Amino acid sequence: MKVKVDNVALGVIRDAMPEELPLGAWSNVLNMSIRDGFLTRSPGLGQLFTAPSIEPRFIAPFRTAAGLLWVHVGIAAAYVDNGSTRTDISRTAAYTGAATDRWVGGAWNGLFVMTNGVDKPQYWDGNTANNFVDLTNWTATKLCKAIRGFRGYLVALDITTSGTRYPFRVLWSALSDPGSVPPSWDTTDPSREAGEVDIVDAGGPLVDALPLGDQLIIYSPSSMHAMREIGGPLVMGIQQIPGRTGMLAKNCAVDTPLGHVVLTAGDVVLHQGGPARSIASGRVRNAVFDELDNQSAENACFVASNPAANEVWVCYPTDSSNAAKRAAVWNWASDSWTIRQLPAATAGATGQTPLPQIGDTWATVSGTWSSDAAAVWGGKAIAPNDQHLVLSHTAPHISLADSAGDDLGSDIVATAERIGMHLGEPDRVKLCRGVWLRIDGPSGTEISVQIGAAMKPDDSPTWSTAQTYTVGTSVKVDSFASGRYLALRLSSTGGGVWRLRGLELDVVMQGTY
Repeated sequence: MKVKVDNVALGVIRDAMPEELPLGAWSNVLNMSIRDGFLTRSPGLGQLFTAPSIEPRFIAPFRTAAGLLWVHVGIAAAYVDNGSTRTDISRTAAYTGAATDRWVGGAWNGLFVMTNGVDKPQYWDGNTANNFVDLTNWTATKLCKAIRGFRGYLVALDITTSGTRYPFRVLWSALSDPGSVPPSWDTTDPSREAGEVDIVDAGGPLVDALPLGDQLIIYSPSSMHAMREIGGPLVMGIQQIPGRTGMLAKNCAVDTPLGHVVLTAGDVVLHQGGPARSIASGRVRNAVFDELDNQSAENACFVASNPAANEVWVCYPTDSSNAAKRAAVWNWASDSWTIRQLPAATAGATGQTPLPQIGDTWATVSGTWSSDAAAVWGGKAIAPNDQHLVLSHTAPHISLADSAGDDLGSDIVATAERIGMHLGEPDRVKLCRGVWLRIDGPSGTEISVQIGAAMKPDDSPTWSTAQTYTVGTSVKVDSFASGRYLALRLSSTGGGVWRLRGLELDVVMQGTY
């Protein structure tokens, strides 16, 4: 009989027993994505700009009247790139932070503001003839671990004053005029809106903040608080959000159409300003935190969005190198997860890119569209008005997601594996004689196919010899495996981007032994 699986895009579920998974879910994937209802070999990361002269540890877009810019910052220096020219915009004195002093900030009120927690907060006016300078009107005796723009205010977290740290303190500026830095941070001046408050029930030092609609969500490791502009003498009101959910490290939350997605100390959650719910529990939570290197977590984890594909990338280190080597990718349209390798990523941000396209042009390629393995098969044009995911890497490189057939010149090794398929009859032995695959991709793309089987759910499958499925030529792969629990493995190395639309297993039901 034919066992037909039309929906193969349920993503990976690594935290449940394989025999409990529905058909169409995968027990393990690497470098596969869920795109438009298909299981797709992940498109690659193409080089966006020329290689930076520093190892970028922070990256963010910044649009000015002169055009679109991308700021990238290392431990001691800062640069800006418009796609054709790179400019050193570091302040006069080198920054004094270490790799563990993570930059936080971004565009606000026509300016770019950032801090690393050990130097005074910095701002840049967007003019490439000027450099970053210490934030004007900032109190000289203060430092802050994080700074974010919120409406017409700047909000600083985890304040150090004259050498004394106040880890639960929130400090906000006076209201700013458009295009201007805050006129004051003096909380004792009754004529100004500046103020400060300690969140005594934070449960730990304040980590970071991110706007959500008309409120600013302030995160500690184990709590969330909503800050709103209420006017009057208090200016700001802060209210705790129910639950003991917080943020693992700086830059570990991102805004999506469904709300904030946040990497916590032990989960990935979603919230809209109310209680958070896990989106990883029972699927990839245990697997991710088993792989995550705890020593590097606060220095290397970050969360970024890839809105063109409805994705959030939860990027995490798997070793002590202080760089993210993997991303757990959540597709918010299909509510599914996949896993992707990363070439030592240090930061990610979403924004418009200054280049209409990167890589090959019609004038530089030869052959046919369907046979160009270096291109992103079935991909969309890289349009400057779309929002794209940009990553920085230790190499150093700056890359654009979904823009190449490989990862910065390295082949992508992709695998999708499903074990434990009992087809509703776990007591019966099944003979699998092959599999029909419905795969789209560049003609000639080769995919390795293996069929396996096990007699007990805890046994590792015995795999058949790998057979090659060739896109444009093959229809079925003939192979044999016998057992109560069937398995299927698809893999490819290099080549073009391909996608699986569905499959059918050729199965003969047998007895119980």
